[in-house]
Amino acid sequence: MDNEDLLPYRTGTYLIFDNDPERPAKDGNFRSGRSLDPPLRASGSHQLDAEMLADVVNRIAKESPDVRGMLIVDLRQESHAFLDGRAVSWCADEDWSNVGQAPAWIARDEQCQVEKLTAAPDTLVYAVRKDGDGNIEVTGRSPVLVTRPATEEMVVARLQNRFAISYLRLHVTDHCAPDDEAVRAFLQLFGNVAATTWVHFHCHGGDGRTTTFLTMYDRLAAARARGPNGSPPDLEYFRNRQLRLFHYDLNPHAALKRWQAPLSEVRWRRLESFREYIFDGYATGQPWPGLSHSRPSHLDEQAITGSPPSPENAGTG
Repeated sequence: MDNEDLLPYRTGTYLIFDNDPERPAKDGNFRSGRSLDPPLRASGSHQLDAEMLADVVNRIAKESPDVRGMLIVDLRQESHAFLDGRAVSWCADEDWSNVGQAPAWIARDEQCQVEKLTAAPDTLVYAVRKDGDGNIEVTGRSPVLVTRPATEEMVVARLQNRFAISYLRLHVTDHCAPDDEAVRAFLQLFGNVAATTWVHFHCHGGDGRTTTFLTMYDRLAAARARGPNGSPPDLEYFRNRQLRLFHYDLNPHAALKRWQAPLSEVRWRRLESFREYIFDGYATGQPWPGLSHSRPSHLDEQAITGSPPSPENAGTG
């Protein structure tokens, strides 16, 4: 590699492998809520390669024989795909390559990348590191010949197991609190999850976004299980439940002086607002601001509840 490639220059995004074989995350940062008391039918991880993702599905099927369906929830806003089974991303500073873009634009961007790699399979994959401010530094690059590019939705569709496996996407900006649209979509999609459905969340690293949504899902489960006279648990209760599973701490620590600290504080306040809503407004049928009372589409309904579409929704699209 030429020395000038090591200089900090900008191409917009860099194509990178999400999993570095020289620095693998332990077990893909996988954790399962089965060990909690009460248990949570959900798990989380970082972005897994296709083979690792299949192993997780098989693991859940083996350990939870009563599970009849699985939802793989992709929390990533940034464009990503798979090259011959390896997870890749188009990475930018702070992981913010798609901030402000609509979900339809992001989906089309990923599809265009797959089409481009199918037509022109020779490409470059970069090795990068991030400095203390989240900015990318290029450390190397390698030529790659791609034979099988795919979106994550395509990879999930190929997974086979004894239960149905569905793919859902919530576009959440890395390091940030979920915005109102993401919260509304979460409530619409996950308010009707069947008791026999397992939910697996993932983001890029498996830290902030994954832990945030596992916590939110835990609150939904707690709200459904709580009796009419029970006291709602505080935010620390849910934070500590996640810390029993994984080392990432949602509580912002100003002493760490990380560039993400102000964003973590906003996220913590958003999680408290969500907790208050779940045990008050949501429990009494009040919508999150702007949330309509319309039923999910027949596709979402079947995927989330594990039931066939209701008659009034059948045949719509």
